[in-house]
Amino acid sequence: MKKLIILIAILLLITAVVQAQKRTFLRLYSLAGFKFQKGYLAGTTDSSLSIYKGGDTIEVPVVNIGYIKTKRSVGHSMWVGALAVGVPSIVYGAASGEPKVNDNTLGGLIHDATVFTPAEGAVTGAFLGGIIGAATGAIISAIGKSTTFKINGSLDEWRLQKRMVDLLQAGR
Repeated sequence: MKKLIILIAILLLITAVVQAQKRTFLRLYSLAGFKFQKGYLAGTTDSSLSIYKGGDTIEVPVVNIGYIKTKRSVGHSMWVGALAVGVPSIVYGAASGEPKVNDNTLGGLIHDATVFTPAEGAVTGAFLGGIIGAATGAIISAIGKSTTFKINGSLDEWRLQKRMVDLLQAGR
């Protein structure tokens, strides 16, 4: 039981480290409210916002931006958490399973009924690890609130919001 608690604690720590962001991720929404661009903050000018996406720098005119949201969505955080905890849990579950022992005795039947096989351990690890990781990702996402900058395609509003955007950490 101690080993399981230590394993869960380590996996939760890994999830928290994976979720930590060193640079600012932005989601850009159009004037109609649809997400049209996403990437990492590269910089700002008086009339545009630059973001890194896939190794390229994209410059987006402010007149096309309705609002800007920082950080990733809750769904992204949950998927990252589920994978970060689920994959090692699958390996642990498969490694801790025992082969069937059924030797047509009562002891063999009881053993087979109470002990996981490697396949059952892997499935259980995927299920429990995925749930624990997704829950951790959701909690981390809820704690780290997203900031919204309303631009509404206005250069005047951009000048006011630009000061706050410039305080965000840029980088590749």
